[in-house]
Parts: sequence; C-alpha cells; structure tokens
Amino acid sequence: MLEIGCGHGALCVDALARGAKSAHGIDLDAERIQFANEAVLGRFSEFRTRLKFSAIELAALPHEMQFDVVLSKDTFEHVQDLPGLVNGIADRLAPGGKLICGFSPLFHSPWGDHGRYRLKLPWAHTLLPSRWIHAWASKRLGRRVSCPQDLGLNGLTLAQFEQSFAPATWHCEQLRVNPIEKRFVPLLDWLRRSLHASRYIRVQYLSRYFTIGVYAAFSKRAAVREETSSR
Repeated sequence: MLEIGCGHGALCVDALARGAKSAHGIDLDAERIQFANEAVLGRFSEFRTRLKFSAIELAALPHEMQFDVVLSKDTFEHVQDLPGLVNGIADRLAPGGKLICGFSPLFHSPWGDHGRYRLKLPWAHTLLPSRWIHAWASKRLGRRVSCPQDLGLNGLTLAQFEQSFAPATWHCEQLRVNPIEKRFVPLLDWLRRSLHASRYIRVQYLSRYFTIGVYAAFSKRAAVREETSSR
C-alpha cells in the first residue's frame, strides 16, 4: 500500500493494523516524515519491517514499484497538477489496483481557504474581489499572494476533480459528496443537491459553494492494466 500525503503517518499505521501487508507513506513535508520515522516507527516497532516513510514526491519513486492500493487523505485539494498526479498513480498501480481518496474542504466551500487568507467570514475568500483578498493576505503574511496556488491551494471544483480521471483509464466505483458528520453540513448538502439538479447552468454553478468534501474509490480499467503490465 502507498499513501500520498501521509503527514505524520497515522493512516499507514491504521492500514497495517487492519491487515495491509506493507505500507509506504510519502509526503513533501520533511519535518512530518522525520516525526513519522522517529516517533511512529519507535512506538509501533511491530510494524518496522513493513512500514516506510519517505520525504519525496510520487514521481521520484522507481517506476518498477507497484502497489495494490493507493490512499490519499486531505491532499488532493493542495496538488497543483492533479491530472498529472493521477496519471502517476495509474502508472504505479498493480493489476487490480485501487485508488481511495478523500479531501476537504474544497476551495469554494465556506472555509475552503483552510484559514490561509486570514479571513474570518465564511465564503469571503471566494465572494470578495480577488484583488482585495490577495492584498489582505499579502499584508497579513508579509509576502506576495496573487492566487490560491501561492497559498498551497489548487482551487479545484468537484467537476474539475472528476475530470482529472480519464474514463479510458479509471472506473469510478464510488463517489460520495459531503459525507461529513458536522453541524449544518446536511443543510449545505441539501442546498448543493437542489442547485445541482437545476436545469439552468448558472444555478448549477452555485452548487460548488456548498460542496465541502469528496470521498471516492477508483479502479484502473483492465485495458490499462494490461498495457501497464506489458511495459
């Protein structure tokens, strides 16, 4: 099993505890990986021979490394080139492999800026003029901010997330939107579904403001598996 954006490594440990044969967590944050290698491996010594953490990006993994399962939690909203990452995942999935991912909050949702704009009102980062919020963030952070990407956010909508998975490569086994047990989320999801069902494109557009979290499971199509295995 491979986890992308493993952070401090808790999900890798949980996967091993639930029966995974091995787990490899990767993350670009070297300090988190250092913590995982020191604290997590030290505490769960029974997993030491089956658990590995690396401060690298997916592209740095050898192409011959193949995984049955790829997990990712609360990472895809930060990836600048999500289609590129998804293609890289497909290259490293073994025949029958699956990608299971989930992330929140999406950029256009009430707190979709992850607090990085230093704004205190919901939706302010999407409803206020962009030049205002970028000037505000630049002043508060002491560095130039001109777009969400400068704050580590890709700004993707649910539709753009789905478009990252080429139908010729991926089969979507499950897609759940807003399965979050928090106050007011059921109401927001009702608004999302009502707006999305409208026959007017401009009304459908508004549903993005009530799309908070996405959880999905994809499998690589058989034709792609055969092509990959023949390389």
